[in-house]
Amino acid sequence: MKTEVLSTTLIKMVNHKRLRKILAKKIDDYIYKGIVSDQSEDLREVQIRRYQYLSAMLACINKNVDKGIVSAEILKKIVKVFVQNNLTREDDTYTQAVRRYEQKYGELPPTFIVVSPTQRCNLSCTGCYADSTARAAATIPHFYFDRVVSEAHNLFGCRFVTIIGGYFYVDWHGNVTPCVFIPYYVDNIYNLYENGKTLAGALFSDFMKNGRKWQKEYGLDDSKKPKNWLMLCSIRDHYEVFRNSIMAGDIKPEDDKAKESLESGEYFQTLKRYDEELHKLTEKIWENEYLSI
Repeated sequence: MKTEVLSTTLIKMVNHKRLRKILAKKIDDYIYKGIVSDQSEDLREVQIRRYQYLSAMLACINKNVDKGIVSAEILKKIVKVFVQNNLTREDDTYTQAVRRYEQKYGELPPTFIVVSPTQRCNLSCTGCYADSTARAAATIPHFYFDRVVSEAHNLFGCRFVTIIGGYFYVDWHGNVTPCVFIPYYVDNIYNLYENGKTLAGALFSDFMKNGRKWQKEYGLDDSKKPKNWLMLCSIRDHYEVFRNSIMAGDIKPEDDKAKESLESGEYFQTLKRYDEELHKLTEKIWENEYLSI
């Protein structure tokens, strides 16, 4: 199956119930052949897990269409946005945007961003940070939110934006952090825009550059035998490295709890012990189940 035929086949799968299983099998085979290959530099087990992820998504789509939970029209839009513009890159403007960014900054742009445009929510789930009370009403105005998404599309070539509250996370105050799980930041979108900069400016603080440098050295430099990908999170799995090598002097905590964690020696020692134990538990799994294939 050719790449340009994939989206057409998906649409047929959605529209024709009797052909759905046959077409789904063809698409699943196409996904496997496109991802699991001896020519790929990725570890074979990683390729298989990536295929399994997409295969599971395809199975869920089929189930939801059969049950009538998701309409055919919505799925057609998902095919256009997620498949044509994000997976198969049928839109040439993506390639052009990535090329321009790489020429200007000397590295590839983020493939997607995570944005939490508001802290307001009326569900009041126990333990959740978001609620609809007056004290928690932080919301990014539409103008700024629209600009963030537009710049991600036009500057980075992003065709996949997660609206949530990650990689390159913009919170409801406009603070730009490396990840939704890293509550520290240097830049804020309001300050960037007031000073005539773009969203790309947030990627080149020492804090952001240190994080990308560590990720590259840890997991990407040695493609033949990369380090343990089961421990890829710098702040959770390598907290000592995060504190000593990634954090820069101009970082700011998102809230009081993040500040307390940063200043607590007990917190540092606890996470350090956790990382040591995690390494013992996962290293053999990584070597035996991933590197040995």
